[in-house]
Amino acid sequence: MTLKIVDLSSNNPNWKKQINGTDGAIIKATQGTGYVNPLCNAQYDGVKKAGGVLGLYHYAGGGDPKKEAQYFIAQIKNYVGTATLWLDWESNQNSAWGNNAWGKTFATEVHRLTGVWPGVYVQASSIAQVASMAANSALWLAGYPTNEASWYVPDFIYSTGAWKDVTIWQFTSGGGLDRNIAYLDKAGWEKLVNGSDTVKVTTPGKPSTPKPSKPAASKSAAKPAAKAVNVMYGFHQLGGGWLSEVTNFGSGDNGYAGVPNKPNDYFYAKVSRGSLKFRVHTVKSGWLSWITKGNKADLINGCAGIKGEAIDAVELIYTTPAGEPYQQAYYRSQTTKRAGYLGVVCDDGKSLPAFKDTYAGIIGEPMDRLQVKVAAANPF
Repeated sequence: MTLKIVDLSSNNPNWKKQINGTDGAIIKATQGTGYVNPLCNAQYDGVKKAGGVLGLYHYAGGGDPKKEAQYFIAQIKNYVGTATLWLDWESNQNSAWGNNAWGKTFATEVHRLTGVWPGVYVQASSIAQVASMAANSALWLAGYPTNEASWYVPDFIYSTGAWKDVTIWQFTSGGGLDRNIAYLDKAGWEKLVNGSDTVKVTTPGKPSTPKPSKPAASKSAAKPAAKAVNVMYGFHQLGGGWLSEVTNFGSGDNGYAGVPNKPNDYFYAKVSRGSLKFRVHTVKSGWLSWITKGNKADLINGCAGIKGEAIDAVELIYTTPAGEPYQQAYYRSQTTKRAGYLGVVCDDGKSLPAFKDTYAGIIGEPMDRLQVKVAAANPF
């Protein structure tokens, strides 16, 4: 038996529609020691009213793990005993990322306060960071083989590390919704709620019921390959003119838009297929409006920027043509204040657990270089 579970937060204003056809939800409650999801109570009540199973999670901020555990439980104390409890361990906005002991300290404090061991959410590539929790905490693993916007469950291809089994698999965030399969039934879920260490978990490799499959007509047909998408983009140098247009990215001086140590005040981008929207943040005026059709000849509707104001951040989101394999915009930048490229960004940071930054750049540091590519996977 498996359960269809969605992951909800304040990023899901349409949660009432998104829980339709599911068996329940795990809801973000808190982050760090100063944030509470403003939709948490409404989402909890809505899922409960619909008859779904419930979970609540704390997003690690990287501060004192005991204080974060205490903050989490203080905010949800009335829900303890009605929902499974989880730690969300990710890199974005987590100053303790890379600390292999943080999660266990957090979980131990939650257990001291509630008698329940919380589970842990982690991306497959970083499972070693939370291995110390394996003895007591259930594993909620994120890994997206296809990232389709559907409940079709692909083959499980990941290591469970120090765990014998994965309890929940987040297998896609396609379409802006994190979809998960829990490898237990409602009775097993209730045992997790109450802190039982005798929960029976069915591994993905040996499900007790067949996993969903694609229509028979498509089984013999190979999935179509993603079609090549070229991104053409460029900067207007602050106090100067337009720099040469760049297509995708490469090595050397023509492999990126911009000039080292020179700030820019306008940016445009366009694609050969599909659609791309973009916006910029300037040091003086903050985030500007989205642009949907890049054209450097049109400073009002085709470019993002303000004359004379240095750009310090860029955000791009690509939309794949209907019926084609899903692709996204991957991009990275450098600033005039430091050497080396910053981390890779994927669209708006909401689709893949490995890419949580929502834009390229550092606020307050003028951007001097940018590389962009639309692809099915990280090309950098």
